[in-house]
Amino acid sequence: MTIIAEIWNHLPLDRPEIIPNGEVITEKIIEEGVHHAMLEINFTPVKSGWIAARVHKYNQEDTRSGVSFTQRRDFGGGSTLGW
Repeated sequence: MTIIAEIWNHLPLDRPEIIPNGEVITEKIIEEGVHHAMLEINFTPVKSGWIAARVHKYNQEDTRSGVSFTQRRDFGGGSTLGW
């Protein structure tokens, strides 16, 4: 089967991964400042399980327009951005 993970984010992305049953089977390093990525792999499962996609973002200052992405909203992080 073919697994495709497509990611769009308002913060720059770093590394998308595909993870069946807790094991990273593929990842892709992308250029700094990119907000969209796509990762594709052919995968043949050998048993029943689950598949997840995960993406990391560039380590940067996580404050945009007074909203902190490092702090929970219920602990003063502010509302989510509306774009």
